[in-house]
Amino acid sequence: MTIASVEIPDKLLDKIDEEIENGLYNSRSELIREGIRSLLRQEKERKEG
Repeated sequence: MTIASVEIPDKLLDKIDEEIENGLYNSRSELIREGIRSLLRQEKERKEG
């Protein structure tokens, strides 16, 4: 797996950390990967729709 560095605003990072604390994700990386997958699915559906 390739590592990609990104800058994330503090407020958004706080929300990401809240999701992890609530047990919805195990790590920031897991949440971000799932977010990207979700966005790509939505875009595919929009284009096909």
